[in-house]
Amino acid sequence: MFTLGVEDALRIAAEVSADPARAVSRWKALTGRKAVGCLSGCVPEEAIHAAGMLPVSVWGGEGESLLETIDAWVVPADPQSDIHFGGKIRLDGESRPVFRFVLPEDRGGSAMMVTLLDRVEELCEWAEGMSVRKVTEGALDKAVRAYNENRKAFARLEERMTESPGGFTGLEYLHLVEAGWVLSKGAHTAILREALGRESGGRRVLRTRVFLAGGTATAAVMRVLDRADAGIVGDDLARGHRYFTGIVPEGGDMALALARALREKVSSLRVRYAGPERMEWLFRRAAECGADRILMLRAGARAVEYDEDRETAAQAEKRGLLFLSLDIESAGNQFPDVSGRIKAFVEKRG
Repeated sequence: MFTLGVEDALRIAAEVSADPARAVSRWKALTGRKAVGCLSGCVPEEAIHAAGMLPVSVWGGEGESLLETIDAWVVPADPQSDIHFGGKIRLDGESRPVFRFVLPEDRGGSAMMVTLLDRVEELCEWAEGMSVRKVTEGALDKAVRAYNENRKAFARLEERMTESPGGFTGLEYLHLVEAGWVLSKGAHTAILREALGRESGGRRVLRTRVFLAGGTATAAVMRVLDRADAGIVGDDLARGHRYFTGIVPEGGDMALALARALREKVSSLRVRYAGPERMEWLFRRAAECGADRILMLRAGARAVEYDEDRETAAQAEKRGLLFLSLDIESAGNQFPDVSGRIKAFVEKRG
């Protein structure tokens, strides 16, 4: 049986990361099917996968290059309003079909569950109409299994990053993450499994162990961390750990299983990522990964977030951790200044 090998898998992930539009276009040409852009981390992509289409997770800047390859969109807000995603993609005026996937307020009880089930079933119906392929129980079950296998493979990658810091560079890790946003889940799982064939044990002498938090990392940030001999031992990024978590129960009523998994994810996000609970979760995750410092990556940070970061920094100091928050979006062409801050942060002794 033909296998890629570790370095080939990493090379493919890097190529997909560098040109996601080409990867999506290639998949469409090979399959003759459609690609659907998802502008929310809470979209049950399994419904789109079950309809034979390719879910593409879009975040901010990379969306501009993907626009021409996307056949339809699933958005978290009213598509007729003045929508900007990451300040980059404007959807009003788009001629492509748009499905509005709005999450209900978490009021407890069964009301939220009923609404979520309705949302999932509506998405399945919309996906059927887009692809002319029935979203059957069997198709949903296969999609859920494919996504669960992908989540398990990514979890093993996270374990390797914690257990063998330096075994993968930060840039290699980012490439593997970003490839998962645009490749079919089966293809991405195969790449992850091949990459995990790399022998355990750090390949570099590390200066420190860094835990990443916030929205998403960038290649520029990872390159600076790699050059400074910082090992990425874990993350709680919206476009990293949080995107790949959430095993969905297999078998039975699959739409209901997706709705339940979505309720758990939404409730967890709303509790874990606000106020004191967010801080405690962050410190617990960083400790589990053996980190000695936390790097918060913001995209267009607001004043309230700066206030939260000051409190987080104070609490981190009490726990013997170093903390730095960076607004990587507004840095723009001033990245050399941010680069210096990251380097100083890595070299600083706790």
